Amino acid sequence: MKVLPDYMRPRHWALNAIMVKELRQFVRSRFMVSLFMFFLLVLVIGTGGFVISHSIERLVSPMATGRWGRQLFMILLGILNAACMLFVPAYVGTRFAVERSALHTDLLFVTTLTPGAIIRGKLYSGLIMALVIFSACMPFMVFTYLLRGIDLPSIFVILSLVLLAIAVCIQSSILVAAVPATRVFKSLLGLGLAVGLCQAIGLMTLAGYTLLEEGVGSMLAQAQFWGVAATVVVLGLGAIWLQQVFAAALIMPPSANRALSVRLNLTAAWLIGGLITGIWAAAVSEAEILLFWLVPSMVVWSFALGMVVSERDQLSRRIRSAIPRRRLLRPVAFFFYTGPAGGLMWSFTMAGFTLFLAFVLAAQIGGWRGYEEALEVLAILWLYMFCYALTASIVRRLLLRSAVSHGKTWVIMLLLIMVGTLLPVFTGFVRDTLSPHNKGTWRLGNIFTLGDESFRPVHMVFALSWAAAAVALSAPWLWRQIGAFKPLESTATPARPETDPAAPPPAAQQPPDVPQAEPRPAEEPPPLPDIAASDHAGGEGASDA
Repeated sequence: MKVLPDYMRPRHWALNAIMVKELRQFVRSRFMVSLFMFFLLVLVIGTGGFVISHSIERLVSPMATGRWGRQLFMILLGILNAACMLFVPAYVGTRFAVERSALHTDLLFVTTLTPGAIIRGKLYSGLIMALVIFSACMPFMVFTYLLRGIDLPSIFVILSLVLLAIAVCIQSSILVAAVPATRVFKSLLGLGLAVGLCQAIGLMTLAGYTLLEEGVGSMLAQAQFWGVAATVVVLGLGAIWLQQVFAAALIMPPSANRALSVRLNLTAAWLIGGLITGIWAAAVSEAEILLFWLVPSMVVWSFALGMVVSERDQLSRRIRSAIPRRRLLRPVAFFFYTGPAGGLMWSFTMAGFTLFLAFVLAAQIGGWRGYEEALEVLAILWLYMFCYALTASIVRRLLLRSAVSHGKTWVIMLLLIMVGTLLPVFTGFVRDTLSPHNKGTWRLGNIFTLGDESFRPVHMVFALSWAAAAVALSAPWLWRQIGAFKPLESTATPARPETDPAAPPPAAQQPPDVPQAEPRPAEEPPPLPDIAASDHAGGEGASDA
């Protein structure tokens, strides 16, 4: 069994202890039981009111016909989306955020479960809660089939899509709850998540209505439908997978190798996404489809720079003990292990491969005239983000080492981006007012002014010069990072020399100037008293008395 990967071992699919705990709390929670009963009441009242009102309409106007089943299904779908995509993620995320707080830290750190098992347990419990609500809503939705205007295949396809979206929303709430931040900042993140969940509810309701209007139930025999469905499923599962990896990395201890799983999984997701978009672009002969892979990839590599420069310079003993001892494997591990230097090289390599592959595929497939312009804009954007990240690292190490910790380097990077965006605008306004012949130079360093095609070569030259200067200033620091990437030295005790068991043991060696003491003869023990003689003497004394 040791040769099998982790996901194929029986213990990986065993009953998750976190899931059992969460479901137990869910069953015993009066609030959740009351909410579930209220949901059932809303379904009964909504369905009954709809049927009664349309029955009265049918009695008043016998010739009136309509797609009542479709209308009732859309009403029930909106109620289901609101219950499963807002309340269930809020419940799961709130409980996890409470466990992550400083007052309840022992709820997570007194267990032998891995961080991945904890995150999966939270997701499984949320999905089971959503399935309970689905089981309550399913009979009402199937009842809409009897009212005409809708078919069963359409119902099941739409509900499957909604279930996938619910899983993504639940995992998003877990990821937000796993962020190690203050209560105020986490409240702001929760507010942003709530806004996003409300938008997801409207989007999924609109998607269900569009699929019903297009007659998705009649498309099951088409190969294109299954291709689109497979792509949507892969994208949804990929979003859940990556969010699980990020959440597990956030709850790891600081001394752990957090970056390893994140960088490996991001690289695998980048490869799978490029393969899928490449197949679709070649199938329909439209290279613009590559934008769905190119733009997100470059954005991820750009924003990842802020995270990698915030990692600590010195590796912990836990990380160094996991570094490969083979010299051939060590350079590859350097790109994926925790460390700012390896993270910068990893982002540079991935961005370069992304631009190169997109250029080659677009040239081979054809049909996309502006791909060179898109590649140029994305390349300049990444270069600017690289310059801001490396400059923030230089500022912290040379000027703010005692005031700002390594984990706050991304804050310095954000401040530099704000300065690089606002200051050129102000100086450009003044210069254009005083000297109209200097228009355009104020755009340098501003990542939001890359739309002007005529000024992009100046942006490219400026970004390359800035990057070269930042790398030159950071060269000693980068070289120290590369040299420090070594495994721990072996601490094994030396083996004892073999001795002949028949030979006498060697005499104890003493300094020559200290004379050896002569061995003292062993003292003889005192003789034991004669018990029989003493008894005889005692008896004679007694008789004389």
